[in-house]
Formats: sequence, C-alpha cells, structure tokens
Amino acid sequence: MLSFGQVITANKLSDLEKIILIVVSIELQSVIQSLQIKSFDTYPQVCQAHECQIRRDKSLLYRQKGYFTVDGSRQVFHNFEE
Repeated sequence: MLSFGQVITANKLSDLEKIILIVVSIELQSVIQSLQIKSFDTYPQVCQAHECQIRRDKSLLYRQKGYFTVDGSRQVFHNFEE
C-alpha cells in the first residue's frame, strides 16, 4: 500500500501502479483542499519529471521504502513552513 508523500522510485512501478498512484494523489489532494487541511508534499522535493534520485550532493536521501535518512530529511524539509 502506498501512502501520501512516500518516496518511491518511479521506474520500479508498473504502469498500473503509476496510474493508481496518480489517481490516489489527486483524490487525496481534493479531500485535503475541501477540508482545508494544511499539508506538505515531499514528492516535489525529491522527484523532478517523475524521476526520483536516491542521492543528491553526494548524500543519500532515503533508504528502504519511504524512509528519509537524516541528510535526506534536512534537504527535503528545508522548505517546510508551519
């Protein structure tokens, strides 16, 4: 099961999984907006053009499924605001 904001290497997903992920993301965004819930999507911080790099600036961003390393957390959440 995929969760919102989970880091996933796009090229390891099947086409059906990619479609499901997009639909779920759109539906989740709709619910978040309708309930006026503040959220922070980590996906754009890690992935560009549907490609997710495991390393940036010689630092490992994440390990295992969806778990950021300390360096990854620092790089991803530098844009986080309350």
